[in-house]
Amino acid sequence: MKTLLSAPVASALFGGLLLSLFSFSIVSENGKAGYTNSPNEGNCTSCHSGTAVNAGGGSIAITISGLDVGNQYIAGQSYTVNVVVAQTGNPLFGFGCEALDSTGKSIGTLVVTNSAQTQLRNATVAANVRSNIVHKLNGGLSSNTHTFSFTWKAPATAVGTGKVTFHAAGVAANNNGSDSGDKVYTTSLALTALTVTNAVSPILSGAIALRAYPNPATDRINISYSLRQMATTTLRLVDAQGREVFARPAQQATGSQQESIDIARLAAGIYRVDVEIEGVHHYLPVQVL
Repeated sequence: MKTLLSAPVASALFGGLLLSLFSFSIVSENGKAGYTNSPNEGNCTSCHSGTAVNAGGGSIAITISGLDVGNQYIAGQSYTVNVVVAQTGNPLFGFGCEALDSTGKSIGTLVVTNSAQTQLRNATVAANVRSNIVHKLNGGLSSNTHTFSFTWKAPATAVGTGKVTFHAAGVAANNNGSDSGDKVYTTSLALTALTVTNAVSPILSGAIALRAYPNPATDRINISYSLRQMATTTLRLVDAQGREVFARPAQQATGSQQESIDIARLAAGIYRVDVEIEGVHHYLPVQVL
């Protein structure tokens, strides 16, 4: 014998089932790739509605630790990237971020450092497979603001012009079980490659190019180079934040030059040797252990 349900009861049960499925699909959502507001991409308003982009009173910002002055990166080095999404009163945040070269291709390597909050996903945009780092389910669960952190390893060489642009979009969600009433923010940050070279200048002797040793070092770093003629020089050591931690100006004669820098007091990390010769700069990265 079949059991029949009255129309009101069936309607209520069916509606409840739909509501349960709908709510589950919303709260189980992970971040999606390809919505960072970069060229040929949309942003989070493709799903989330509330206000116009960047008009909700909150913010998003990208900060990268260890860059040189003028947002310059050193090829092959790794950097900590923080994407901060903020909205007073909101309890849940999401984001997507990618690093692109001047042609729209992913550049460098994104590395997950907090697997509970972030993950890697790909999107094909204008025939380019772009690598994105995005939030996980409830990875941005916090009040008023959330910082998503990860690592970006710069390419081994400066590709093309060496320009890299980070694009990020963030969602400040009200966590009401739907995609309505959320706020969306976008931003970008452009980097250029720091020229690190052993190439000789007209004054540097081609026989002995700029050299730093030992590298890595713990107590002292020795610098050697040779001049074709007498020159005004300045030897500098600059930290990852672009701060000058050592400087020695000199008037030097033709021939081989040997300099030594005491680094015993310095914090471990990547530094830059800068030998300025008659206004021409020559750079080398060094590591202090």
